Amino acid sequence: MYRAFVTALRTLTILRVPGSDAASFHCSLPFFPLVGALLGGMVWAVGSGMVVGIGGSIEIAAFFCVGISTVLTGGIHLDGLADSADGLLCMASRERRLEIMKDSTVGTYGALAIVFAVLLKWICYGVLLGSTVHYLIVVVFVISRTVQVELATSCNSARDGKGTGGVFIEGAGTKQRVLAWAISLLITGWMGPVALLLLPIGFVGARIMAAFFTRKVGGVTGDLLGASGEMTEALLLFISSAVVQTLDSRWGAEWLASPTVNFFLS
Repeated sequence: MYRAFVTALRTLTILRVPGSDAASFHCSLPFFPLVGALLGGMVWAVGSGMVVGIGGSIEIAAFFCVGISTVLTGGIHLDGLADSADGLLCMASRERRLEIMKDSTVGTYGALAIVFAVLLKWICYGVLLGSTVHYLIVVVFVISRTVQVELATSCNSARDGKGTGGVFIEGAGTKQRVLAWAISLLITGWMGPVALLLLPIGFVGARIMAAFFTRKVGGVTGDLLGASGEMTEALLLFISSAVVQTLDSRWGAEWLASPTVNFFLS
């Protein structure tokens, strides 16, 4: 179990811990939500700490949230987003799309995808950090990593088992899928109504991406798994921000907060 967690941590972050990797990479998939919680917790701690602890600007704190999340992941998911955008948005055959995605050169679509994703996350981090449910940042990271598991366990490998994504897809199935969603539910379940709202949205988004990726390239790759995490992260941050702003302006957002979380934060 520890080896599986080590593999998940080394795959999704630049953090290095002692220990050997799991014998089979797919064994690490159920631990993706836990690694997401760790990442999200660190990003949330940096952002909320700057706002509350040292009285920093929310905009600057949001900027550091984007920065620390990018640094901790080594930018691999943004790189996957860029490669995926270049490949999927071009008018080409399946084989050509896969070739473009494998090319390390970033094209116009890829550059635009990174710019839009970073800007959207920066704005949404600012909204959440200024609300009573700023800890939803943790939930977003948990669900976005669970979505990666959903795709890895329910889609075929677009490269016939080759590449980074193939080693996780091979052997993955219902067991890893159910465990990942169960862990995600346990983490998000005590974080209030908005957190629970995000869980089914993440699942529906995963199924839409699975259908789209399969139609375009016949399955998923490592780049597409990384892109799915980035897209889910941006989507859930946007929805969280929109819900918080809308309800706060009408009725006040205090009732959205989880009493359990507030107890530990107080």
